[in-house]
Amino acid sequence: GGCAGNIAVAMKRMGGEPLIWGAVGRDGGDYLEHFVREGIRTDGIGVFSNAYTAQCLIITDHTGAQIAAFHPGAAERTPEVRWPTDADGKEARPAIAILSPGGRETTLFAAQACRAREIPYFFDVGQELPLFSAEELLDLAHHAVGIIYSDSEAEAFEQKTQQSDADLAESGLIVVRTLGSRGARVCLPGERHAAFVPTVPIQKVRSPVGAGDAFRGGFLYALERGFSPVEAAQWGAVAAGRKVAGAGAPGRVLWRLSSTLINGLGNNRENNAFAHKMMNPRENGTMTISRRFVIRISTNGEKSMPRNVGSTRRMGRINGSRSTASV
Repeated sequence: GGCAGNIAVAMKRMGGEPLIWGAVGRDGGDYLEHFVREGIRTDGIGVFSNAYTAQCLIITDHTGAQIAAFHPGAAERTPEVRWPTDADGKEARPAIAILSPGGRETTLFAAQACRAREIPYFFDVGQELPLFSAEELLDLAHHAVGIIYSDSEAEAFEQKTQQSDADLAESGLIVVRTLGSRGARVCLPGERHAAFVPTVPIQKVRSPVGAGDAFRGGFLYALERGFSPVEAAQWGAVAAGRKVAGAGAPGRVLWRLSSTLINGLGNNRENNAFAHKMMNPRENGTMTISRRFVIRISTNGEKSMPRNVGSTRRMGRINGSRSTASV
């Protein structure tokens, strides 16, 4: 559970190498052991013996509507955790980051940390939106390369800031709006019209909990491999569909999707071609960058992000090592 943990496991099961940057409390031992079993590094996670790990209780009704109660716990201590370093001891210089929900102060701190290091990030609004003022939301968004939110979160964001998907995209952001069972919409920088990404057909919905994190894991993994934001959202749809079809956290139902995409998408020719395209990016002329990608932080050596990911003003060029981190 937890956004960083869910996204990390989703990415790992798809073949990525995430490193979480965050904090757990005195009760976090089992959590860390789980990451070790998954092959996920834990050296970016601080342990605080005088606090408990963050907790979130989610009530989901038969329609998929949710009520969530969140206590940040040790997550509030994340600013005290040392910035991740590479094997050579130098500070990690990620290629891109995602600021997923982890508490108001933690998110604001992480955004400042990314800006100070010139690390482009995605702002994952989440259910913590009410904790931020309109000015803070706009500041977090306008310093980002992109924003990811659900349909209800997007409505609340627009109501609070008076900024729509089209407005944000026109300002230079990649805007990813998930629509639950209806799929997702992606607005590219400078464009007011959105591309629609459908869901993957599944036989039975078992649990929507964690589907958004699975989507983000798939999206980030594909974006790191060089796919366009729209293609990356298709990867996210596959991961989310796999999660919705299974009960429990994403780690219980996701595995290496790249080896099961064709079955997951169906047997028709169009879906098989799409699966082949996603699994063989070089055949489509797309750019493949470092296999090292992170949930909140990830580096790709001296390579720049694909030109179709965002404006050069926001993305720039990242020079650094091959380590990663996330909250």
